[in-house]
Amino acid sequence: MEKGWLQLILGKKFQFFVKYLFSYVIILLLPLVLMGLFVQSFLIDTLKNEIVVNNLNNLNRVKYVLDQQVLQLQNTSTQLMYVNNNLKPFYQLNQDPLKARKIMNELQKYTTTNHFIHEMMIYFREEERLYSNRSVYTLSMLSDHIYPYPNWSKEEIYRDLNRLTEPLIRPAEMLQDEGRFITFLYPILPSSSTPYAAVIFIVKEEAVHRILEDEFKSYNGNTFILNQNNELITSLDSGGSDLPEQVIKRLPNDFESFTETIRRGGETYYFLSVKSKETGWTYVSTLPVSQVLAKVTAVQTWFVLGIIVILTLGVMVIYGSMNMNYRPLNQLKRYTESIWKHAEPMNELETVRLTIDSLFTENRALNVKVESSREAAEDYLLDQLLKGRSTDAESFNEAGREWGIVFTKPKIRVAILHFHGSQAPISSDEKRALLKSLSQGLPKSYEGYGRDHLDENKWVMVLACDAEEEADPSDALSFFHQYVRNLLQQGITIGVGGAVTDWREVPKSYFEAATAIDYRFIKGKEQVIFSKDIIIDQQTLEAYPRQEMAELRSAIKQGNLNKIEKLLQQLQQYLKENNMPLFIARGLCFDLINVVIQTMGDIPSQGTSPGLDDYPDVFLLEKYETVEEFTSLVKQICRDVAVHLDRLAGEDHLDLDMRMMLYIKQNYANRNFSVQEMADYFRMAPPNLSHYYKDRTGQTVLDFATQLRIDKAKQLLLSSTLSVKSIAEQTGFDNVSSFIRRFKQWTGVTPGEFRSRGEAV
Repeated sequence: MEKGWLQLILGKKFQFFVKYLFSYVIILLLPLVLMGLFVQSFLIDTLKNEIVVNNLNNLNRVKYVLDQQVLQLQNTSTQLMYVNNNLKPFYQLNQDPLKARKIMNELQKYTTTNHFIHEMMIYFREEERLYSNRSVYTLSMLSDHIYPYPNWSKEEIYRDLNRLTEPLIRPAEMLQDEGRFITFLYPILPSSSTPYAAVIFIVKEEAVHRILEDEFKSYNGNTFILNQNNELITSLDSGGSDLPEQVIKRLPNDFESFTETIRRGGETYYFLSVKSKETGWTYVSTLPVSQVLAKVTAVQTWFVLGIIVILTLGVMVIYGSMNMNYRPLNQLKRYTESIWKHAEPMNELETVRLTIDSLFTENRALNVKVESSREAAEDYLLDQLLKGRSTDAESFNEAGREWGIVFTKPKIRVAILHFHGSQAPISSDEKRALLKSLSQGLPKSYEGYGRDHLDENKWVMVLACDAEEEADPSDALSFFHQYVRNLLQQGITIGVGGAVTDWREVPKSYFEAATAIDYRFIKGKEQVIFSKDIIIDQQTLEAYPRQEMAELRSAIKQGNLNKIEKLLQQLQQYLKENNMPLFIARGLCFDLINVVIQTMGDIPSQGTSPGLDDYPDVFLLEKYETVEEFTSLVKQICRDVAVHLDRLAGEDHLDLDMRMMLYIKQNYANRNFSVQEMADYFRMAPPNLSHYYKDRTGQTVLDFATQLRIDKAKQLLLSSTLSVKSIAEQTGFDNVSSFIRRFKQWTGVTPGEFRSRGEAV
C-alpha cells in the first residue's frame, strides 16, 4: 500500500514537476546563451573597436595641438618677415646703439603670449651675434655656454644660419643641465633666396611631453613623433625602447590612420599612427593590448558573473515557484469539486477540464436564452427612442452597444412601412429576420433598425443619415422602397418623417411619418410619401403660434397658472377656429408637449421632477380624439409644474443661490473660470444660469467674480510686497495688462497708484 502511494506521488506529482522544472530552466537558459553569444560576438568586438578608435582620436588630438603650435611658430616667423616694421630696419646694416634693446623688446612681445616657446632668437646674416628675447649672445657664447649642442658646433651653427633657405628642425637633444630641447629654425627671406636673417625657437621637450601625457599618461606604452623622413624628433619615454624598424617601414606614406598589432618583448602592443597634412610629421603610439582592453576584460568578467548569478537565481525562483504550484492546483481541484461533482475520481487537470466543459455548456445554454431576449431589448430601445426618452446619441449608443444597436450618423428620421392587402401570418423569428434584411438593404449612406407596430400591417424603421444626404433623400429611399417590394413581394407605402439632429425631436419625426402614411388616400399607394411634401400641399396653417408658445414657456418658468390657462385657451381656440385636420392639430399638440418638457429641463431642481415620465408620447397622442381632452391634460401637468416651482422657490432656490455664490468664491481666482464651466457644474444652460443668477442677486456672475478679484487684489497690494504680475496671477487675470485695465475701471486708479496711496497713509 505504501509503495503504491509513492508510485502515485512520483507518477502524478513529481513527473510533472521535474518535466516543467526542466523545461523552464531550458527556457531561461536559451536566451541567456543567445545573449552571451551576441554580447561576445558583437558587443565586445564593438567595444574593442571603440576603444581603439578612441585612442586614435587621442592621437589625432595630440597631432592637432602640436600642429597648431608649430604653425604658430611659422606664423611668427612670417610676421617677422612681412608684418613687423620695427625689425625691418635691422635687416640691413644698422649701427643703431639701441639695436639690441629694440630687438629684445620686439621678441619679448611674441614669447610673452606663447608659453610653448622657451626662448626665441633672431640672427642677421654674417653677424657674430644672436639677439634673444632674454639677451644678446655671440655664437661662441651660444655654443659653449648657453646651449652647448653635442652635435652642432659653432662653425656648423654659423654655416647653417647663413645658408638656411627652408625650415629646419633639430630633434630633442640633451644640453647639459638645461635639459632636452627641440630647436626650430626658420629663414627670413624678404625678397630673394638669400636669407637676410633666421629665427631660432628653442622649445623644451617637456612642453611637448605635457601634451602627450594629457592623452596617454594612463598607459605604459610610448608615443613617438617622426619628421617627414620618419626620423625621430622626440618620444614620450626618452629612455624607453626605440620604434621597431618593421613598424617604421610599414608606416603609410599617405595621411590615412594606421593600426597594427605587434608582439614585442613577450607582450602584444597596438601600434597606432596618424600623419599630419600641415607639418608632414607622423605620430606613433604604442599601447599594451592588456591595458587598452582592461575595461573590455572587466566587462566580459562581470557579464559572465552576471549570467551565472541570473541563472542561479532563475533556477532557484523556478524551483520555488514550481514547488508551490501543486498547492494552488490542488485548491483549484477542491473548489471545482465543490461546485461540480464528478462520478469518478480523477487527477487535478482532468477535474478542472471537465468542470470548465460543464460550465461552458451551461453558459452556452444561457447565451441562447440571452439571444432570445435580444429582440425584446432592441424593441425596448427603439420604443424609448420613439417616445422621446433617449435624449442624446451617446447615452443611447452606450445602452445599445451590447445589443448591436448603434447610430453613428448625425441626422435621425422615422419611416413607417404600410403593407397593402392581407399578410400571411409569420413567426417572430421570421419577422426579426426580415427586419434585419431591411436594415442591411438600406443605401450605404443610411443606417437603421426596425421594429413592429401596434398595427400588424405596419413596421417602423428608425433611419440615420449623413448631413449631406439630407439635401435630397428621394432617390435613396425610392431605391429602398423597390428593395422592400422585391424582398416581401407585396405592395407597400412608406411614410417618411423629417430628419432631426435633436434626439428629443424623434417622436415628432415619427408623428410626421404617420401623417404621411395617412396621406396615401390623397397621394396614392405604393410609393414613398415625405412629410415635407404634405406641408407644402397643405395651406391650412397660415401662421404658427410661435409667440403664444414663447409666452407659455415663460409662464411655466414663472409658475403663473392664470397666464398658463389663458394661453392654453388661446391655443385651443386657435386649433378650433382654423378648422384644421386632426393629424395636423396633433402635431401642434406634440409641439406643445415639447415646450413643457424642454422648459422643465431648463429649471434647476433637486430631487425628483413632477411626472415627466407620465407625459403622453407619440403613440398616446394618436388616441386623443378632441382638443379639449388634450388641453385638460396639459393644464394638469402645468399645475404640477407650478407646485414644484413653489417648493423650489421656498427652499431649494435659496440653497441654490448660496451654492452658486460659494462656487464663485471658491473658483474666481482660477483664470479658466467661466459661466460655461459653472453652468456645466450646476447642469444648467449658460443663458439660463446667467438670467437666474442676475434675477436672484441683482448682478451678473462675471461682475461678482470681478468684484471678488479686485477686493483680493487690494488686500494683496496693501499687505504684501508681491509684484503686480504675481498678484494678477493669484487673482485669476489672464495677464498684467488685463489686470491693470480692469482694476482702474473698478477703482479709478492703477494698482501701482493704489499701493502708493496705501503706503503713504
